[in-house]
Amino acid sequence: MFPVYTSSGECRVSESLARTGVSRLSAAIALLALVLIIVAGADLRSTGTATCAGWGDCSGWTHLTSTSGTIGRLHLAVAGLTGVATIALVAFSWMRLRDDARVMRAAVLALGLIGAQVIAVALPGDTTAAAWGASIHLGATALLLALSLYLVATSRWTSARQPAVAVASGYRSIIGWSVATVFAVLVSGAYLTSSDNATGCSWPVCDGAGATGIISADAHGLHRLAVAGAGALLVALVIQTLRAQQPSRLRISVIAALVTIFAVEIVVGAFSAAGSESALVSATHFGAAGVSWSLLIVLALVTATPAAVASESTGSGLTLREAARDYLRVMKPGIIVLLLITTVGAMLVAGPWPSVWLVLATMLGGALASGGASALNCYIDRDIDPVMARTRKRPLPTGRLTPTQVRNFGLLLSALAVIELWLLVNPLAALLALGGNVFYVAIYTNWLKRSTPQNIVIGGAAGAFPPLVGWAAVTGTLSLPALLLFAVIFYWTPPHFWSLALLKARDYERAGIPMLPVTHGAQYTRKMILLYALLLVGITLLLVPAGAAGWLYLVLATVLGLIFIGFAAKMYLEGTSRLAWRLFKYSNYYLTLILAAMVLDRVV
Repeated sequence: MFPVYTSSGECRVSESLARTGVSRLSAAIALLALVLIIVAGADLRSTGTATCAGWGDCSGWTHLTSTSGTIGRLHLAVAGLTGVATIALVAFSWMRLRDDARVMRAAVLALGLIGAQVIAVALPGDTTAAAWGASIHLGATALLLALSLYLVATSRWTSARQPAVAVASGYRSIIGWSVATVFAVLVSGAYLTSSDNATGCSWPVCDGAGATGIISADAHGLHRLAVAGAGALLVALVIQTLRAQQPSRLRISVIAALVTIFAVEIVVGAFSAAGSESALVSATHFGAAGVSWSLLIVLALVTATPAAVASESTGSGLTLREAARDYLRVMKPGIIVLLLITTVGAMLVAGPWPSVWLVLATMLGGALASGGASALNCYIDRDIDPVMARTRKRPLPTGRLTPTQVRNFGLLLSALAVIELWLLVNPLAALLALGGNVFYVAIYTNWLKRSTPQNIVIGGAAGAFPPLVGWAAVTGTLSLPALLLFAVIFYWTPPHFWSLALLKARDYERAGIPMLPVTHGAQYTRKMILLYALLLVGITLLLVPAGAAGWLYLVLATVLGLIFIGFAAKMYLEGTSRLAWRLFKYSNYYLTLILAAMVLDRVV
């Protein structure tokens, strides 16, 4: 036994040393548990005679000495070290800190988790037991990792020394749900990986099917739901951080690391779905999930006490609901709806009827891409929006959101759009969405809009990408009808936008934006609207000889086009802009009705 100290000063020194010892042992166990998650992921994915035939066969000295390969032996070695370190932790805690109930409870619980791991690997090796054993084993390891981090915090942070991390109301709830969701991702991932050989699925996406059957009433569907939930909660954490005027460096660092690790998980998952089902890929995927789990536990620990909770202010003291509304406004929902109509319309005429889940996955990616581009547009135009009546009440001009918040939000949505489309749809759709965003933000908003009256003509190409995304989502390729749909949007944009610009010419003039009515006058603009209306209707009719539509579409497109031309011609002949607003509103309906006519033609 250790000596008993009589001096109060010596007692304090002894307790400090004891807590330091517990902290170091706990940190070692946490590191070993993280390594064990990584190695277990590799061992689960390993196949062949060099490794275990079933999860239950991976236990005992027989496996260690004869049936395991290098990965299996490493797995058992790390597991053994983890068990030894945990036993040492319990013994040390009993000898030096037995009066600290928190430390003792946590140490004993850690030993119980080691027992759960042993029981899990002792289960029989049939398919069902193997899957459940894998889930229990990895779940116990994740809980051991969390408990070890808790012991590090308990041993090192007294109530006076605990880091003060101010968080907004509801922030701890989001962290709690994130912890639970990532745990579900780990456990379900272990279940799937252990049972994939029996189910014929390609982990983590069943048969590499992308969005087809993304949600199903089995473990695969639950795993995907958990991954989607983790992504949504991560976005919520980022938004909470963006709301803060002065978030702590610790929060910023942890959130940035979480976003990076989540991106790694998605990319590795994409490789796995593409057929790269190696032990290295699986280990990387499990390792990224384990690191995410560790970061969330750290974030939960430093925001766990009531003293750490404070009301974190935004630039204008916004509530969460108000902030959500303002972030939604910078996404420009009206534009999102219009672009999604063109995306879905292209999907419905591209080829075989797409599944509901493919449509939903493509719409989600399209909404994220459009919202991200619009937010970046608001960020770039923050100097001119305050002087225009149409835009002066947006969140940036009113100071409800800061430029940094809007910029980061736009970049986040754009990145998530590419990741989501790449993983759940296909790489071509993701690259097309990225191309549309880059064109809209970098070429149109940042350059053309302020430099030439042809800004809308050339910049209209950005809005023409969504039908290409929809076409690629269904077919995986691009063809002549897809390019004609691109041309329809391209030629539709100038008369649509110029009709609005006629009504807002003074705004653009005050802002110094060279829109056509400002540089060439209203009469010339009306003339160009008529010209582009004629070109637009001609392009829509070319879809018939291209084989993308039939006689019903031809009739409907002709009628709709004549109405469009009628508005433009009457406005030009009158020499006034009296019909500009009516033409603007009809142009929105026109685009929707043209796509509906194509779908109806296909059905009939």
